[in-house]
Amino acid sequence: PTSNLSAEPASLEKGKTTTLTWSSTNTTGCEIQPGIGPVASSGSRVVTPAADTSYTLTCKGEGGSTTSAAGVKVTAPVIEASAKKASAVEAGKRLTLKVHFDTGKSVIKKQYYDELKEIGDGLNEHKELRGVIEGHTDSVGSDKSNLALSQRRAKAVRDYIVKNFKIDGKRLAAKGYGESNPVADNTTAEGRALNRRIEAAFENDPNFDPNAPAAKPVKPKKAVKKAPAKKR
Repeated sequence: PTSNLSAEPASLEKGKTTTLTWSSTNTTGCEIQPGIGPVASSGSRVVTPAADTSYTLTCKGEGGSTTSAAGVKVTAPVIEASAKKASAVEAGKRLTLKVHFDTGKSVIKKQYYDELKEIGDGLNEHKELRGVIEGHTDSVGSDKSNLALSQRRAKAVRDYIVKNFKIDGKRLAAKGYGESNPVADNTTAEGRALNRRIEAAFENDPNFDPNAPAAKPVKPKKAVKKAPAKKR
């Protein structure tokens, strides 16, 4: 008797299939091992080996027995690297951080640590960037108290990032603007909630000093009235 066994493909990723094809002549009985058992004298079968496997076809006939083998190599599946997450910080990019405070407080809650981690990681990735953490409030309360509160909140965020992510303090400043830069209507609850916010802005400029005081607006000079010319 004669026999032949093949596997196509002979190499595959784990979880994929291969087809065993066999044939024989002058045989009375055949089997394939491991894991298959008795088979017809010729045929094919789809199998999914979990690891490298050597399949053996054994057939018997009046003239004796014959064996054939086919090996299948199983490899680990290729895991495609996920696209790198875009950095949270970019030059010229202004962010509104999802960090909220209790009324009148400047303590950062643990639920916002992940948000600040993105900023810290981004600054460590882009060491050329410098930035400002800005605090803003709604219009409830006095201008003076809102200005002080916004400064405390901005500083709390700035200090947390500098301390926990080893950022050079010269690269990041904190400034409070109180209620002076609203983004929504302060006469509604929804608008006031939007105005109570922390923003961050970054620049890629070696001459940019985030700790420099904001420039004061220049008041236009009053026109000097000239005295009418005297008649001669």
